[in-house]
Amino acid sequence: MVHLSQIKLQFGHQMLFDGASWSIYAGQRIGLVGPNGSGKSTILRMLCGEITPDEGHVIIPQGVTTGYLPQHMDDFNTDQTLMDEVMNVFAHLIEAEKEMRRLEQEISENHTPELMKRYDRLQELFAREDGYTMEARARTVLSGLGFRDEQLSQSVRSFSGGWRMRIALARLLLIHPALLLLDEPTNHLDMETLIWLEKFIADYNGTLVIVSHDRYFLDRITDHIAEIYDGKVRVYSGNYSDYEEARAQRLMQQEAEQKNQERRIDQIERFIERFRYKASKAKQVQSRIKYLEKIQRTEVEKLGKSIGFQFPVPPRSGDPVVAFEHVMFDYGKGPVFTDATFQIRRGKKVALLGPNGVGKSTLMKIISQELEPGSGKARWGYNLEMAYFAQHQLDQLNPGLNVLDEVWSQSPGITQSAVRSLLGQFLFSGDDVFKPVSVLSGGEKSRVVLLKMMLKNA
Repeated sequence: MVHLSQIKLQFGHQMLFDGASWSIYAGQRIGLVGPNGSGKSTILRMLCGEITPDEGHVIIPQGVTTGYLPQHMDDFNTDQTLMDEVMNVFAHLIEAEKEMRRLEQEISENHTPELMKRYDRLQELFAREDGYTMEARARTVLSGLGFRDEQLSQSVRSFSGGWRMRIALARLLLIHPALLLLDEPTNHLDMETLIWLEKFIADYNGTLVIVSHDRYFLDRITDHIAEIYDGKVRVYSGNYSDYEEARAQRLMQQEAEQKNQERRIDQIERFIERFRYKASKAKQVQSRIKYLEKIQRTEVEKLGKSIGFQFPVPPRSGDPVVAFEHVMFDYGKGPVFTDATFQIRRGKKVALLGPNGVGKSTLMKIISQELEPGSGKARWGYNLEMAYFAQHQLDQLNPGLNVLDEVWSQSPGITQSAVRSLLGQFLFSGDDVFKPVSVLSGGEKSRVVLLKMMLKNA
């Protein structure tokens, strides 16, 4: 169906793909996995045509349509209404309809064969692609995704992350792609929406490639796993659990082969050392020396490193840490909540739960003092230091800085070598510290934010 052939792609000093090949067959449901920054999002963008490789070919047969759901909904932070945003998928039909109306006016004043031919061509296109039902289809899809009629005129900006994901899916449903590419679709979803997404994928009858760190989700929806490792793509049959088992067996086999090879090499080296200066053994010694020069050493794949850190003990704060009394907040289109009353006591671990769109992120922003309450009382304990990990990590980062400067800006009083040492603990080594924040993967941005939070001593 779709083929990547000998792909090479380099970003700055980092070679993401070096001769990678991958064939995706019709009907497959593939989970795409790999370490943060290995190129998972990049390969999806290659498959949908957003990125062209430096070398190699992306082969998509004519007539195979792709639908891409990005990890970050940056394009969905607009003042366009929900209905207008979804109708953008029919932009060519909307333009065709406008041209038909213009031609109708022109034909009424000057009826010529040439004008009629142009009109007939447009009308044929409009009818062939169901232009007469496009608005009705959009309303039906949005209704099926849980949007109410009164929400159709709301700005896209006003919807939460989970609902923006549904808006993006509505656009994809309307173009009926043969190949569906989903990049971390489960991020920021409540349980109800996650169940809905799983059902949507189960009912989808095309080919699927999905990036997700949720292994349980991948277990339920995939029949193949594609792993990005060392600039290549390796495909395993089965779901994520099957992949983990097959990969563990592969590593055990590599370790056994490496031990056998090392044992054999040790025997050969001892033979060479023993008979190096014995004329009767000269041929055998030279033969073994040449063998060692040509031998391809067996290497065991390295498992992905994990970061090791702990938050420092914060200074003792007042108790309660946060106290809200009858807090209300309104973005201007009706209150998000009207009577938030609670206390957070020192040392407690609190989970904030609720469906998408009810105001969880808004409440977090008020707690972290990024937003002011509309009314009511909000109090914070004395000597309180706060650190906030936002739903959209880039909101907290400066895309114009590199990783080193971004982290250093949090604690300018410490030395560069100390910052680089900390970055090493968070898996940023060598030239990685000079990567611009703007090109980091979602996981890499998360590590930068976590390190800044650790330095804040909250």
